[in-house]
Amino acid sequence: MQPTAIFILLIVGVILFGGRLPEIARSIGKGLLEFQRGMNEWGNEAKKTIFEESDANAKSASEPVPSPKPDIQETSAPKFEPPAE
Repeated sequence: MQPTAIFILLIVGVILFGGRLPEIARSIGKGLLEFQRGMNEWGNEAKKTIFEESDANAKSASEPVPSPKPDIQETSAPKFEPPAE
């Protein structure tokens, strides 16, 4: 943005909001702070989950996995034969 456009926006902001400008700036600052905290918590949870999964995968790779026993009998279907011409 050009400096003149920024200056005009500042003047319009002061005219519209006047004495409430510090209160509005404070609430915007609090909102940004809460957003940053939320993003940090989300990042920490994601890292924690990734590390837990990688630890579980490392443990399971070192331990032999028992093969599942087949409980279901396979059914056989007749072989498809194309119609004779």
